[in-house]
Amino acid sequence: MKNINLILIIILIILILVLVLRKRKNNIEGFIGLDNNDQVEVVDEVYAKIYDIVFNEDYIFDKDIEFIEKNITPGSSILEVGVGTGKYFNKLFKNYNMTGVDRSTNMLKLARIRTPTGNFMRGDIRNDQLYNLNTFDGILCTLDTLYHNTYNNQFNIISNINKWLKSDGKLFIHIFDYNKLVPAPRLYSSHYVDSEDKLHAFTEFDNFSHDGLYEKFEDHVLYKEKIEMRDHRKYYNSTKLYIPKNKNQTIDMIIRNNFKLIDIYQVDGYDLLDIELYCFKKVDNETVL
Repeated sequence: MKNINLILIIILIILILVLVLRKRKNNIEGFIGLDNNDQVEVVDEVYAKIYDIVFNEDYIFDKDIEFIEKNITPGSSILEVGVGTGKYFNKLFKNYNMTGVDRSTNMLKLARIRTPTGNFMRGDIRNDQLYNLNTFDGILCTLDTLYHNTYNNQFNIISNINKWLKSDGKLFIHIFDYNKLVPAPRLYSSHYVDSEDKLHAFTEFDNFSHDGLYEKFEDHVLYKEKIEMRDHRKYYNSTKLYIPKNKNQTIDMIIRNNFKLIDIYQVDGYDLLDIELYCFKKVDNETVL
Protein backbone atom coordinates (compact mmCIF):
# COMPACT_ATOMS: atom_id res chain seq x y z
CA MET A 1 0.00 0.00 0.00
CA LYS A 2 2.84 2.35 0.88
CA ASN A 3 4.50 1.62 -2.45
CA ILE A 4 1.27 2.44 -4.29
CA ASN A 5 0.92 5.74 -2.43
CA LEU A 6 4.54 6.58 -3.16
CA ILE A 7 4.01 5.88 -6.87
CA LEU A 8 0.89 8.08 -6.89
CA ILE A 9 2.78 10.90 -5.19
CA ILE A 10 5.60 10.65 -7.72
CA ILE A 11 3.12 10.69 -10.60
CA LEU A 12 1.41 13.74 -9.09
CA ILE A 13 4.75 15.56 -8.72
CA ILE A 14 5.63 14.80 -12.35
CA LEU A 15 2.27 16.13 -13.55
CA ILE A 16 2.72 19.33 -11.54
CA LEU A 17 6.22 19.82 -12.95
CA VAL A 18 4.96 19.30 -16.50
CA LEU A 19 2.21 21.90 -16.00
CA VAL A 20 4.60 24.41 -14.43
CA LEU A 21 7.17 24.00 -17.20
CA ARG A 22 4.51 24.26 -19.87
CA LYS A 23 3.19 27.48 -18.34
CA ARG A 24 6.72 28.85 -18.07
CA LYS A 25 7.41 28.02 -21.69
CA ASN A 26 4.23 29.79 -22.81
CA ASN A 27 4.84 32.85 -20.66
CA ILE A 28 8.61 33.27 -20.87
CA GLU A 29 10.06 31.41 -23.83
CA GLY A 30 7.32 32.13 -26.34
CA PHE A 31 4.48 34.38 -27.32
CA ILE A 32 0.88 33.47 -28.02
CA GLY A 33 0.18 33.37 -31.76
CA LEU A 34 -3.07 32.21 -33.34
CA ASP A 35 -5.81 30.24 -31.67
CA ASN A 36 -6.79 26.72 -32.71
CA ASN A 37 -9.11 28.02 -35.41
CA ASP A 38 -6.28 30.04 -36.95
CA GLN A 39 -8.67 32.99 -36.88
CA VAL A 40 -8.37 35.30 -33.89
CA GLU A 41 -4.99 36.73 -33.01
CA VAL A 42 -4.16 36.83 -29.32
CA VAL A 43 -1.24 39.13 -28.54
CA ASP A 44 0.73 38.60 -25.35
CA GLU A 45 1.12 41.71 -23.17
CA VAL A 46 4.91 41.49 -23.16
CA TYR A 47 5.03 41.04 -26.93
CA ALA A 48 2.72 44.02 -27.43
CA LYS A 49 5.21 46.25 -25.58
CA ILE A 50 8.17 44.88 -27.53
CA TYR A 51 6.25 45.24 -30.81
CA ASP A 52 5.61 48.89 -29.98
CA ILE A 53 9.36 49.47 -29.72
CA VAL A 54 10.51 47.33 -32.64
CA PHE A 55 8.06 48.59 -35.26
CA ASN A 56 8.34 52.29 -34.51
CA GLU A 57 9.89 54.01 -37.51
CA ASP A 58 8.73 57.62 -37.14
CA TYR A 59 10.25 58.68 -40.46
CA ILE A 60 8.00 56.25 -42.33
CA PHE A 61 4.92 57.03 -40.23
CA ASP A 62 5.35 60.79 -40.77
CA LYS A 63 5.66 60.40 -44.54
CA ASP A 64 2.57 58.19 -44.61
CA ILE A 65 0.67 60.81 -42.59
CA GLU A 66 1.62 63.48 -45.14
CA PHE A 67 0.18 61.29 -47.90
CA ILE A 68 -3.04 60.66 -45.95
CA GLU A 69 -3.52 64.34 -45.10
CA LYS A 70 -3.05 65.23 -48.77
CA ASN A 71 -5.97 62.99 -49.72
CA ILE A 72 -8.56 63.72 -47.02
CA THR A 73 -9.88 66.99 -45.56
CA PRO A 74 -9.01 67.92 -41.94
CA GLY A 75 -11.92 67.34 -39.58
CA SER A 76 -13.07 64.26 -41.49
CA SER A 77 -14.19 61.15 -39.60
CA ILE A 78 -11.60 58.38 -39.90
CA LEU A 79 -11.74 54.78 -38.68
CA GLU A 80 -8.47 52.91 -38.24
CA VAL A 81 -9.02 49.16 -38.42
CA GLY A 82 -6.31 47.10 -36.74
CA VAL A 83 -5.26 50.21 -34.87
CA GLY A 84 -2.64 48.24 -32.91
CA THR A 85 -0.69 50.40 -30.49
CA GLY A 86 -2.08 53.55 -32.07
CA LYS A 87 0.89 55.21 -33.81
CA TYR A 88 -1.00 56.37 -36.91
CA PHE A 89 -4.04 57.15 -34.77
CA ASN A 90 -2.05 59.44 -32.49
CA LYS A 91 -0.46 61.35 -35.38
CA LEU A 92 -3.87 62.01 -36.97
CA PHE A 93 -5.82 62.58 -33.77
CA LYS A 94 -5.39 66.37 -33.57
CA ASN A 95 -6.73 67.07 -37.06
CA TYR A 96 -9.34 64.35 -37.56
CA ASN A 97 -12.29 62.75 -35.80
CA MET A 98 -10.59 59.42 -35.13
CA THR A 99 -11.99 56.01 -34.16
CA GLY A 100 -9.80 52.96 -33.62
CA VAL A 101 -10.68 49.26 -33.47
CA ASP A 102 -8.54 46.19 -32.83
CA ARG A 103 -9.16 42.63 -31.69
CA SER A 104 -6.16 42.61 -29.34
CA THR A 105 -6.82 43.87 -25.82
CA ASN A 106 -3.11 44.24 -25.11
CA MET A 107 -2.49 46.34 -28.21
CA LEU A 108 -5.42 48.58 -27.29
CA LYS A 109 -3.98 49.12 -23.82
CA LEU A 110 -0.92 50.74 -25.39
CA ALA A 111 -3.04 52.72 -27.87
CA ARG A 112 -5.03 54.20 -24.99
CA ILE A 113 -1.81 55.11 -23.16
CA ARG A 114 -0.53 56.85 -26.29
CA THR A 115 -3.82 58.75 -26.84
CA PRO A 116 -5.78 58.75 -23.55
CA THR A 117 -8.77 60.66 -24.93
CA GLY A 118 -8.99 58.60 -28.12
CA ASN A 119 -12.09 56.66 -29.14
CA PHE A 120 -11.09 52.98 -29.14
CA MET A 121 -13.01 49.73 -29.07
CA ARG A 122 -12.22 46.03 -29.18
CA GLY A 123 -13.85 44.40 -32.17
CA ASP A 124 -13.42 42.10 -35.16
CA ILE A 125 -13.57 43.80 -38.57
CA ARG A 126 -14.87 40.60 -40.14
CA ASN A 127 -18.16 41.47 -38.45
CA ASP A 128 -20.15 43.68 -40.85
CA GLN A 129 -22.37 44.85 -37.97
CA LEU A 130 -19.48 46.51 -36.18
CA TYR A 131 -20.40 49.96 -37.58
CA ASN A 132 -23.38 51.49 -39.33
CA LEU A 133 -23.52 52.01 -43.09
CA ASN A 134 -22.01 55.22 -44.48
CA THR A 135 -20.39 56.27 -41.19
CA PHE A 136 -16.82 57.34 -42.05
CA ASP A 137 -15.15 59.71 -44.51
CA GLY A 138 -11.98 57.61 -44.47
CA ILE A 139 -10.74 54.24 -43.25
CA LEU A 140 -7.13 53.26 -42.55
CA CYS A 141 -5.96 49.66 -42.92
CA THR A 142 -2.23 49.99 -42.36
CA LEU A 143 0.83 47.74 -42.25
CA ASP A 144 -0.07 44.00 -42.17
CA THR A 145 -3.60 44.36 -40.76
CA LEU A 146 -5.37 42.89 -43.80
CA TYR A 147 -2.91 40.03 -44.20
CA HIS A 148 -3.61 38.50 -40.78
CA ASN A 149 -6.80 37.17 -42.37
CA THR A 150 -7.43 34.41 -44.91
CA TYR A 151 -8.08 35.45 -48.52
CA ASN A 152 -11.83 34.90 -48.18
CA ASN A 153 -11.89 37.00 -45.03
CA GLN A 154 -9.82 39.70 -46.72
CA PHE A 155 -12.54 40.05 -49.34
CA ASN A 156 -15.22 40.25 -46.65
CA ILE A 157 -13.24 42.85 -44.69
CA ILE A 158 -12.85 45.10 -47.74
CA SER A 159 -16.58 44.65 -48.39
CA ASN A 160 -17.29 45.77 -44.80
CA ILE A 161 -14.99 48.76 -45.20
CA ASN A 162 -16.92 49.78 -48.31
CA LYS A 163 -20.20 49.57 -46.37
CA TRP A 164 -18.88 51.67 -43.49
CA LEU A 165 -17.54 54.40 -45.77
CA LYS A 166 -19.65 57.32 -46.91
CA SER A 167 -20.12 57.96 -50.63
CA ASP A 168 -16.72 58.91 -52.15
CA GLY A 169 -15.04 57.86 -48.88
CA LYS A 170 -11.32 57.02 -48.95
CA LEU A 171 -9.56 53.78 -48.07
CA PHE A 172 -5.86 54.03 -47.16
CA ILE A 173 -4.23 50.62 -47.17
CA HIS A 174 -0.70 49.20 -47.21
CA ILE A 175 -0.12 46.58 -49.90
CA PHE A 176 2.85 44.21 -49.65
CA ASP A 177 4.88 42.88 -52.56
CA TYR A 178 5.44 39.15 -51.92
CA ASN A 179 8.46 39.07 -54.23
CA LYS A 180 10.25 41.89 -52.36
CA LEU A 181 9.55 40.95 -48.74
CA VAL A 182 12.33 42.14 -46.46
CA PRO A 183 12.09 41.33 -42.72
CA ALA A 184 13.75 44.57 -41.51
CA PRO A 185 11.60 46.45 -38.97
CA ARG A 186 13.87 49.52 -39.02
CA LEU A 187 15.88 51.49 -41.56
CA TYR A 188 19.06 50.69 -39.62
CA SER A 189 18.38 46.93 -39.31
CA SER A 190 21.31 44.86 -40.54
CA HIS A 191 20.90 41.83 -42.81
CA TYR A 192 22.51 38.41 -42.87
CA VAL A 193 21.87 35.05 -44.53
CA ASP A 194 21.74 31.92 -42.37
CA SER A 195 22.99 28.40 -43.13
CA GLU A 196 19.67 27.62 -44.88
CA ASP A 197 20.09 30.64 -47.18
CA LYS A 198 17.29 32.57 -45.44
CA LEU A 199 17.51 36.34 -45.17
CA HIS A 200 17.35 37.74 -41.62
CA ALA A 201 17.10 41.29 -40.31
CA PHE A 202 18.88 41.91 -37.02
CA THR A 203 18.19 44.99 -34.90
CA GLU A 204 19.79 46.07 -31.63
CA PHE A 205 17.77 47.99 -29.05
CA ASP A 206 18.70 49.25 -25.59
CA ASN A 207 17.43 46.25 -23.63
CA PHE A 208 17.05 43.52 -26.24
CA SER A 209 17.82 42.43 -29.81
CA HIS A 210 15.32 41.47 -32.52
CA ASP A 211 15.94 38.90 -35.26
CA GLY A 212 13.28 38.48 -37.95
CA LEU A 213 12.83 36.49 -41.15
CA TYR A 214 10.14 35.51 -43.63
CA GLU A 215 9.46 31.91 -44.58
CA LYS A 216 7.39 31.55 -47.76
CA PHE A 217 4.80 28.85 -48.39
CA GLU A 218 2.33 28.18 -51.19
CA ASP A 219 -0.56 30.31 -49.90
CA HIS A 220 0.97 32.26 -46.99
CA VAL A 221 4.15 33.44 -45.33
CA LEU A 222 5.39 33.18 -41.76
CA TYR A 223 7.11 36.12 -40.13
CA LYS A 224 9.35 34.60 -37.46
CA GLU A 225 10.91 36.62 -34.67
CA LYS A 226 13.45 35.96 -31.95
CA ILE A 227 13.84 38.52 -29.18
CA GLU A 228 16.79 38.13 -26.84
CA MET A 229 16.81 40.19 -23.66
CA ARG A 230 20.00 41.51 -22.07
CA ASP A 231 19.56 38.92 -19.28
CA HIS A 232 19.60 36.24 -22.05
CA ARG A 233 15.92 35.34 -21.86
CA LYS A 234 14.66 34.51 -25.33
CA TYR A 235 11.20 35.04 -26.81
CA TYR A 236 9.90 33.59 -30.04
CA ASN A 237 6.93 34.57 -32.18
CA SER A 238 5.57 33.30 -35.49
CA THR A 239 2.89 35.23 -37.37
CA LYS A 240 0.99 33.76 -40.31
CA LEU A 241 0.28 36.30 -43.04
CA TYR A 242 -1.80 35.69 -46.17
CA ILE A 243 0.16 37.71 -48.73
CA PRO A 244 -0.55 36.71 -52.36
CA LYS A 245 2.37 36.07 -54.70
CA ASN A 246 1.10 38.80 -57.00
CA LYS A 247 0.13 42.07 -55.29
CA ASN A 248 -2.31 42.77 -58.14
CA GLN A 249 -4.49 40.06 -56.62
CA THR A 250 -5.02 42.33 -53.59
CA ILE A 251 -5.52 45.44 -55.75
CA ASP A 252 -8.07 43.68 -57.99
CA MET A 253 -9.89 42.32 -54.94
CA ILE A 254 -10.28 45.84 -53.57
CA ILE A 255 -11.48 47.18 -56.93
CA ARG A 256 -14.06 44.37 -57.17
CA ASN A 257 -15.49 45.69 -53.92
CA ASN A 258 -16.42 48.96 -55.65
CA PHE A 259 -13.28 51.00 -55.12
CA LYS A 260 -11.23 53.06 -57.55
CA LEU A 261 -7.47 53.47 -57.18
CA ILE A 262 -6.58 57.17 -57.01
CA ASP A 263 -3.05 57.40 -55.55
CA ILE A 264 0.00 55.34 -54.49
CA TYR A 265 2.85 56.40 -52.23
CA GLN A 266 6.27 54.88 -51.63
CA VAL A 267 8.34 56.59 -48.94
CA ASP A 268 11.24 58.50 -50.54
CA GLY A 269 14.65 57.23 -49.49
CA TYR A 270 13.18 54.01 -48.06
CA ASP A 271 15.08 51.17 -49.72
CA LEU A 272 12.82 48.41 -48.36
CA LEU A 273 10.41 48.32 -51.27
CA ASP A 274 8.10 45.55 -50.05
CA ILE A 275 5.27 47.88 -49.00
CA GLU A 276 3.40 50.84 -50.48
CA LEU A 277 0.50 52.94 -49.22
CA TYR A 278 -2.49 52.99 -51.57
CA CYS A 279 -5.48 55.33 -51.60
CA PHE A 280 -8.77 54.07 -53.02
CA LYS A 281 -12.09 55.90 -53.33
CA LYS A 282 -15.49 54.28 -52.82
CA VAL A 283 -17.46 54.44 -56.07
CA ASP A 284 -20.77 53.30 -57.54
CA ASN A 285 -20.88 50.04 -59.47
CA GLU A 286 -21.02 51.89 -62.79
CA THR A 287 -17.83 53.88 -62.17
CA VAL A 288 -15.46 51.23 -60.77
CA LEU A 289 -13.51 51.00 -64.01
